[in-house]
Amino acid sequence: MSSNGVSQMVRHPQYYIRDGNITFLAEGVLFRVHKYFFERESESFRTSFAPSGEIKDDEASDTNPYKLDVKSEEFAQFLWVWYNPKYTYSRQGKNAWLTILQLANRWGFPEVRQLAIRQLEDLQLQPVEKISTYKKYNVDNELLLPSYMALCRSPTLPSPSDGQVLTMETVLKLADARERSLLSAAASGCASPTSASASDEVLGSIVADLFGLTPRSNGATVGTGGQAVNGPDTTITLQEPEPGRRGNSSNGTQNTRTVSVIQSSHRPC
Repeated sequence: MSSNGVSQMVRHPQYYIRDGNITFLAEGVLFRVHKYFFERESESFRTSFAPSGEIKDDEASDTNPYKLDVKSEEFAQFLWVWYNPKYTYSRQGKNAWLTILQLANRWGFPEVRQLAIRQLEDLQLQPVEKISTYKKYNVDNELLLPSYMALCRSPTLPSPSDGQVLTMETVLKLADARERSLLSAAASGCASPTSASASDEVLGSIVADLFGLTPRSNGATVGTGGQAVNGPDTTITLQEPEPGRRGNSSNGTQNTRTVSVIQSSHRPC
């Protein structure tokens, strides 16, 4: 081994770019890439590099790389955002975008951070994971409204292990929201109310109030099955024959008497 330890380093097979002008070291792996991407967006990297317009002779040297306290695989995933050969982001999975979000948040890359959030939204994380992840990285709380609503509609409260991830405060608010939605459904005439019986509009308002969010209000609210859930109560019309008159009328139809039952009195849930 040489005195400076260079012999222990290996060059990354994909992200050691010949015309790169900055070299990083992560877990013994050398990355030579373009400084421009880091200076363009990250104040943290801008201040650690040479002054703007000034080039250090050894910045691209293997003997004096910028050392990063991250796994080499994670840094490679982060670089992929800029060096993506397919010009598409859909090929990356959830774990890759979680890594990209974590590093973008840590190093101050706001545009990369927003990209990661958009991709995670498309991937539709499970409610508990999404809530814990978004809280950890200070992602817009408004994006958590559907996740809170999903947990409120679950047949049971979060498990003890999920509760540890969510925090006790969140679990207590979910329990409160479930109770309020059940009472609201019962008050509206639901025969067998549960926490899943309230409409999206009602439950969204309850959750937004408890968690300090802004519910989306655009008229008809679409439920989990894709149907509007806040339409007017319907009137069911039952037909029964009049006593003693079971024959047909002159137009060939059976003589009937109309009995109206208002659904809102005891609607199914």
